[in-house]
Amino acid sequence: MRRINLLQALVTGAGAIVGLFNPAYASPAADLFISDEALPEVLTATHLYQAPAAVPGSVSTIDQELIEASGARNMTDLLRLIPGMLVVPDSSNLVTVNYHGSSPGQARRLQVLIDGRSVYRSAFAQVDWSDLPIALEDIQRIEVFRGPNTVSYGANALLGVINIITHSAKDTHGTVIKGNIGNNGIVDSYARQAWHSDQTDMRLSISSLTDDGFDIRDDGIDFRDSRRLSRFNLRANHQLNEQNSLDWQLAFKEGSNQINNNYQPAFAGKINPQPWEQDSHSDEQAKDYAASVRWNNNVNAQHSLSVQVNAQQWERLREWRGCDAQISFSP
Repeated sequence: MRRINLLQALVTGAGAIVGLFNPAYASPAADLFISDEALPEVLTATHLYQAPAAVPGSVSTIDQELIEASGARNMTDLLRLIPGMLVVPDSSNLVTVNYHGSSPGQARRLQVLIDGRSVYRSAFAQVDWSDLPIALEDIQRIEVFRGPNTVSYGANALLGVINIITHSAKDTHGTVIKGNIGNNGIVDSYARQAWHSDQTDMRLSISSLTDDGFDIRDDGIDFRDSRRLSRFNLRANHQLNEQNSLDWQLAFKEGSNQINNNYQPAFAGKINPQPWEQDSHSDEQAKDYAASVRWNNNVNAQHSLSVQVNAQQWERLREWRGCDAQISFSP
């Protein structure tokens, strides 16, 4: 009797295993993570449009649908969704993004691009995430290529590449006006207009972002982390002929960020400076300018050639009086 029961159990188990590998017995849960729709191609890995399965590395994509569903106001909030990304508040309204637990204060070896234009400031080893001259509504998708396989982007791309791709002018239509008002002084606005002709497509967007910050000091006083910024972005595409096209962009950002003045007098407690001899607070005035021109040539169905030229300028102005009392420097 025991032998018969054991034989029946073996036959039943073998039948279950056969059913797992037989498409006729496949469960609907087998397609839980792969839908019938084809996955979108990615560009960042090899500078060529490829299927995600053919990319030699790990690629994460945040598309427009996910951006809208997340309710994020900042780029850094979206990057928290990427595996291995380290998003750390630095000071006041400044945020540092790094990969795989490297230095939280500096974003070395992590390249950040906006439509192929690098926004990494090598002199300071950082990216000014709070002052990027781009609105989230203008982003088509964000591709994050993780790992050291990004050698084609230079030495600074050892940890990975974050490629922010905006909507093409030819894919933008009509007029869009949005507004957002909330607690902590949140007032956001966005407006976009598109124009189209036989050979030219153009997209203009204007946006602003304002808030009073969210942090409170230990003594109950509001932390100086409010910000205000305005952005202007213009993108156009000109179809010169059947093979050649010209794509250019202009971007401008202006705003101010509250920053605490952490200066401590050298003779604190012995010589107290007068109120007019020292500033307790110092805010940062920021202006960013960027322009890019890209020429595309479709040689044939399998080959294409493109050349891109970028120009940009960062301007940060922060003034404060940090001197001790005049008697400290008197003869």
